Amino acid sequence: MNTKILKTIAGRPGQSVLRVIPTIMILCLVFVVALAGAPRIALADPSPTSATIASDSPDYPPGATVPLIGAPLVLDFKQCAQNETSGPVTGLGNCHWVGSILQSSNSKYIEGMSVPQRTIFTNIKATSGDVHTLRFSHENTKGGIHAYDFLTSYKQAQDTSLAVGGFALSLNECGQEIGPPAGLGVTCAALHDGFTKVVEIPDDPFTSKDGSTQTRIDAFEGLYGNRTIKIYGNSDIAAASLTLSHSVGSGGDTGDSDINYILTWTSASTEILIEMAGHLAVSVDGTPLSWGPRLGSGAIPGGPYHFKLRMLDEGAIGQQDNQIRSGDIISPARKEGMKFGDLDTGIQRY
Repeated sequence: MNTKILKTIAGRPGQSVLRVIPTIMILCLVFVVALAGAPRIALADPSPTSATIASDSPDYPPGATVPLIGAPLVLDFKQCAQNETSGPVTGLGNCHWVGSILQSSNSKYIEGMSVPQRTIFTNIKATSGDVHTLRFSHENTKGGIHAYDFLTSYKQAQDTSLAVGGFALSLNECGQEIGPPAGLGVTCAALHDGFTKVVEIPDDPFTSKDGSTQTRIDAFEGLYGNRTIKIYGNSDIAAASLTLSHSVGSGGDTGDSDINYILTWTSASTEILIEMAGHLAVSVDGTPLSWGPRLGSGAIPGGPYHFKLRMLDEGAIGQQDNQIRSGDIISPARKEGMKFGDLDTGIQRY
């Protein structure tokens, strides 16, 4: 600091610099004393969104991870591509989590299987009573043909992969190419070792133009058990519930329609992981799961259909849209121009 600047601080041109120095020293001492009472934070990232408390403080225990003031919400929403031929995860049945479209070049999905969806939030802001909501939806029909007809669990996605597709599904829940940020894989793994809440997926009283949705759900649960989704948090999850509604009234699914959900949980968690899957509607498979010839997810003409996140705590979270190409879903009831065999059973379908 030069003499001219010190004179300016003193406010009187020509005033002795020595008279200014004690004032500066007092201000610095006050600042140091204030810092001494604040919790020390260990930062591993030059531009962090969270920090670890390195010493005792009245507000946080040692080792606690807390969001920094103003840290932006982090959201990672991806789905399972399970037949990649190149890249960090390859091979049929090995899940590569992608934010891009599922299609024949990266996946093998058959009507009756479930598509895993993974959602990770960090830096979730506090709410009144620690009550949080996530609004999400998936297409139920497109052009009157059934797309995703209900939700299932990750375990049921694995079960249907083996039963319908003939191959085991390895989920790699916190696998490669997670994030950004780069440390999100560590966060995901820690959440898996943390607090968990299993949420029952509600029944669906909707009656389609093609019959009862609940009849299909009952048939599915008769084979694979009750349907649930899972929430993981970095604090205790005291309660959680899921509700659903349709964008059209019963019998009104003659065009495009959605099923809308509200997932509600009570927790002080600043980090949340949500695991669920969407069931690919069946045309004809000889069971009550069937909607009818060319009425299942593989029979939808044209473009893809969608699984979307819409709002967190009634606030916008940008466009969050996982897509699957309908024309690349294998329908046992549809001729593909060539026959293929179930991998384990040898049964020929056309």
